Amino acid sequence: FFFLGRHEQALFLSFLFCFLLNQIHAQVIYVKENAIGSNDGSSWTHAYTSLQDALAAAAISGEDVWVAEGTYFPDEGMGLGNDNPFSTFTLVNEVTIYGGFPGLPGQEGLFDLRDPEAFETVLSGDLNQNNQYDDWLDAYHVTSGGGTDSTAVIDGFTIAYGNAVFAGGGGFNLQNRGGGMMIQNGSPTVRRCVFRSNRANFFGGAISNLAAFAPGNPTIEDCLFEVNFCLMGDGGAIHNEGFGGIAEISIHNSHFVKNVAAENGGAFFGNVLEAKIDGCTFTANFALRGGAIYTQDFIIIEVSNSYFQGNIAELEGGAVHNPNETVQPKFINNVFSGNLSPLGAAVFSSGADASFYNCTVSANHAMGGLGGGLANVNDANPAISNSIFWNNLDDEGTGMAAQIYDDSTSASDVSYSTVQGGWTGASTGGNNISDDPLFTEEVDPTTAPSVEGDLSLQEDSPAINAGNNDDVPDGVDEDITGEDRILQDTVDMGAFEFNPDDDDDEPDPLEANCQDLLRYLDVNGQVQIFAEEIDGGSTGGEGNLTLLIEGQQSITLDCSD
Repeated sequence: FFFLGRHEQALFLSFLFCFLLNQIHAQVIYVKENAIGSNDGSSWTHAYTSLQDALAAAAISGEDVWVAEGTYFPDEGMGLGNDNPFSTFTLVNEVTIYGGFPGLPGQEGLFDLRDPEAFETVLSGDLNQNNQYDDWLDAYHVTSGGGTDSTAVIDGFTIAYGNAVFAGGGGFNLQNRGGGMMIQNGSPTVRRCVFRSNRANFFGGAISNLAAFAPGNPTIEDCLFEVNFCLMGDGGAIHNEGFGGIAEISIHNSHFVKNVAAENGGAFFGNVLEAKIDGCTFTANFALRGGAIYTQDFIIIEVSNSYFQGNIAELEGGAVHNPNETVQPKFINNVFSGNLSPLGAAVFSSGADASFYNCTVSANHAMGGLGGGLANVNDANPAISNSIFWNNLDDEGTGMAAQIYDDSTSASDVSYSTVQGGWTGASTGGNNISDDPLFTEEVDPTTAPSVEGDLSLQEDSPAINAGNNDDVPDGVDEDITGEDRILQDTVDMGAFEFNPDDDDDEPDPLEANCQDLLRYLDVNGQVQIFAEEIDGGSTGGEGNLTLLIEGQQSITLDCSD
């Protein structure tokens, strides 16, 4: 190489770059359900028709797998018998499985053509393909992530009709948990996936994360969990449990909609767990306790920048249920609105010392009970700062106790917050107010469960610049919308920071300064009127107005124009 001239060296490097680029594109295994070529995975024409065959090849080669739109079943390929309920798509370390490609010949290597919404790629547990659940016939787990690390990635799939319903063994039988995905001692990465219509008997209709004497630390990003069910137990969408090991989970920018648990945690259940949930929405989920989230034992959980709206608990905790003193929940920049439960319509805590920073809690309804916002019992002593509790309703109205209810053993520490009716309980920091926070669109709590309203602040809200900067947790630089958390000198109360530079109103109309003008057109049929010729010209004497009038020799402008 060094004996070549500069021109020859440049040509050689260019050829080498193109060769390596082609090799990178070649390191892909293609899957397309109706491919008619040699089915060796080398192109869209010759793609594997079975994802199982592609995963087997990827486990050896380490190549990523690209899957074209269509529906794929885990009992197809690899010599598996049809309708085998134990069949599952097993994730592979160092391999990313991508769904959402159009899969047309000639599009090999063109990753930018991928669109999981336009080209839906479904992994289905409906093995007999009749679009309904069949116990002991459908797949117990559509996918599995046990024994993996974060390099095992699944991205861009719809995972549906997992049916973890087995006759015996209760929750200890893995076939009774994790209909969409079963993770035992694994840490896979799940991105841009939709988990829909999965169910389990006991734990985790969509996902069960079990750390059994070993770590289990999955990461979930940009996913949708919709209409998943836990028929007899906990975690309509996700169940997390440390059993001799610590389960850890991170969930970012994901949505939980209409998931149902027969017992606890319509969307999310955790036990012996460390969890971080950020930028998520929990909407219209249902459970006996904890319509959206239930925290069982020995949990450190942080929930930030998330919306809880329209969730229902039949007993306690319309949005969140914290059952005992081993739980350490922290809530930062969250909105709780339109949730419904007889006790603690937004958050119920029994013995748990929760923390609330810059949260907005409004229009929740404790129908038939107490604590429209928070309900704290059995020595539950939450710390609350920079937050808003307004227009929450219980059987006694919308007074202070309807916003934050403490039984005789509990004492909320409230500071730098808005509390309807005024806060007269324990308060180390003080500086609370009881003025209407003037939401952009307030919600009627009697409409709960509801997802309506806009709880951002109007420009004359008393909650603006009324918080305490020292109570903003370290590392929190943005509000729930991604706006700077402190835009002026002092943080606002609630989840939304008001930006004085945002003005969505139409600009005030200009006042006309009228005078009559007569101008003759030039030989080109044009006329120019300069701003300085007009009294009070709006352009400050710069610029001009040009008119072209076909077939006329003059134009007259008056105030009516």
